[in-house]
Amino acid sequence: MYTPTSAQVESELKPNDEIEFSWDQIKNDGDDALEGLYKISAKGFDPAGDKVERSTTVTIWK
Repeated sequence: MYTPTSAQVESELKPNDEIEFSWDQIKNDGDDALEGLYKISAKGFDPAGDKVERSTTVTIWK
């Protein structure tokens, strides 16, 4: 539904580093996102080369 440009940028994060992004709640097709529960996920690799994935959910109320 929505893929931010930052999802296509590789960044190396050091321990305790953070990345922040914002979403205008507009879907890729130009329509407003509906009220509901959305999942945000990030994938990467740890220093040993093992895959790491983290996710969280957010609720949009209109």
